[in-house]
Amino acid sequence: MAKLPIEIVTDKFDDFLSKLEELAKLSDTIKIKIDSENLFIYSIVGETAILAFKNYILNTDDYFKLKSDIQEQTIDIIIPNAKKYIKNLTLLKKTEKILLEVDYRENDDILQARFVQIKNGKFKIGLQGGENYDIRDITKETLAKRLDLNNKKWSFKISKDDFIDIKKLSTNNSDGKILNINVINNKVIISETSIWELEVDNIEYNDKHLIINKMFISHINDNFQYLEIFVFESFILIVNEISNFMISFEQDFSSDD
Repeated sequence: MAKLPIEIVTDKFDDFLSKLEELAKLSDTIKIKIDSENLFIYSIVGETAILAFKNYILNTDDYFKLKSDIQEQTIDIIIPNAKKYIKNLTLLKKTEKILLEVDYRENDDILQARFVQIKNGKFKIGLQGGENYDIRDITKETLAKRLDLNNKKWSFKISKDDFIDIKKLSTNNSDGKILNINVINNKVIISETSIWELEVDNIEYNDKHLIINKMFISHINDNFQYLEIFVFESFILIVNEISNFMISFEQDFSSDD
């Protein structure tokens, strides 16, 4: 196996860690794909079908100093038991350099991490890299095609105040598992059947009916004034400059715990 040395930009470490924490809330397995331009990190819910997907695409140079040239290649790091691992990372001291050493094996253009060691002064943290079957492989190119906004069917907006109310109502009524998104007489109405409903927008469309698993609502940050939700053939999409959050339409939650 070969080794790839990386230095983490100390001033960006907390920001990087916060993004890993957000992804770990969705799934306890995270994949990091590193190339010379970007860090593409994501987590997924669902095996045979993707129920939810969240990712960040960051500039590599902003967060990592690559000690050797990986040229056109990509190095994949799979983090199993991510929540526990992230807790260990919070112990790192930003007064010392944070160095990564990635042991990898080469498979075509992909460098698969087998072991990652982080050195921070006298402190070392090791990670046995996960296996390819632990998380579906998705590339930036595939994602860009799948989430091309030109392919959206329609969209609507939710104000920050309305969204906060929706999160509170969803939490208060914890017995239910789904949220309804209905468009009736041009009005976008979000509701839990026979419990509550809230009109959030007025659009040019009619007779639209979606249901989503409300457990994913808690994974949407409320650092916005208006949240635009793009509706595709089988999922809704929430985007900002560096991240995407996709939630599939689900029709049956009877097997959920």
